[in-house]
Amino acid sequence: MGNVAATLAQVCEAVRTAVWHKHAKTSFLDKVVNIAIGSFLSLKWLGEKGISEEERLKRLPSMRKSMAFLTHTAYEGASKKTWVKEERELPRAYGKGGPVRVMIHKPIGSIRTDLPMIVWGHGGGLNIGDFKDSMGAEVLAMVTKDGGPEFCWASVDYRLVPEVRLPEPNDDMVSAFLSLSNKDLAEEFGYSVQNMGLGGMSAGALVSGHAASVLGKMGKGPKFFAGLYPMVDPNMDTASHQLYGDMDACPGVWLRECWRWALEDEQGEVSEKALKEGSLLHADFKALAGSRALILLGDFDLLKDEGAKFGEVLVNAGLKVEVMSGCGTHCMAHLCDAKVKKKMCQWFRETLSS
Repeated sequence: MGNVAATLAQVCEAVRTAVWHKHAKTSFLDKVVNIAIGSFLSLKWLGEKGISEEERLKRLPSMRKSMAFLTHTAYEGASKKTWVKEERELPRAYGKGGPVRVMIHKPIGSIRTDLPMIVWGHGGGLNIGDFKDSMGAEVLAMVTKDGGPEFCWASVDYRLVPEVRLPEPNDDMVSAFLSLSNKDLAEEFGYSVQNMGLGGMSAGALVSGHAASVLGKMGKGPKFFAGLYPMVDPNMDTASHQLYGDMDACPGVWLRECWRWALEDEQGEVSEKALKEGSLLHADFKALAGSRALILLGDFDLLKDEGAKFGEVLVNAGLKVEVMSGCGTHCMAHLCDAKVKKKMCQWFRETLSS
């Protein structure tokens, strides 16, 4: 009976914030998605205040299972008409740990050997989700529509927190990029090692952004970078956090626990040094000057303001940056705002064709 009551409370809270929100003027689709996430995935449940760490960790496997249920079938549907996909374990090329698992996608029927390659990081706050990323597949499938360019992409199954801490997930992205830069592997799948970029959504944009910085300083930086609704700064102190932190698509109470798990030391403390090193606002992108970059934001996303600041960091580093924001919540603007969807697809098409 208690579980039923708790579920009903979650549904009621999701409906309240999605339908009658004070600040977020969302579309019908956005409301439906927020209600669905709040009712079924319920990220706020994982970030609930006052529960023990033991209880939080007990809830995590259930959350991961729910995430997989929501995304894996959608991923198969989004990818099957456009790409042939193959799972590979790539040798460790950077950082500590074993091989890095990726899903490599090649356009169906393509005979080209010079395709662009996007190395992609999935979302999920660093603690849920995997390389069968439906939202990434859906975005990239949009780019191919109506005569869009052919390209390959590799979804990286980076390690999750709290089993590891940052920078391990970032290191997995760096390692995958370096391994995918192997000319024999590129020849096998038909892409060019001279035309490789990094991209990701939410937490995937965070790990891809840090990877881009590391690769740039190694002299092996990506040709382009795409950060969609990026998770940027663990301080979570912007106005957009205050305005939209209760939206179920990415609730602040959950995100704060995501950052804590990612940054805390063995004593359970998060140092100022860790806060700085975890933030993309303090990463060095000067080696990527002249590269193209996209930052996509949602008008009603708690991450909007820090994402805009990240765009400024990239501009100051000399990148050719396009920042765009659409009428939507976290990871929803490109689905709910036709204008921003068109602009996003155009950026990818121009970048991948150049």
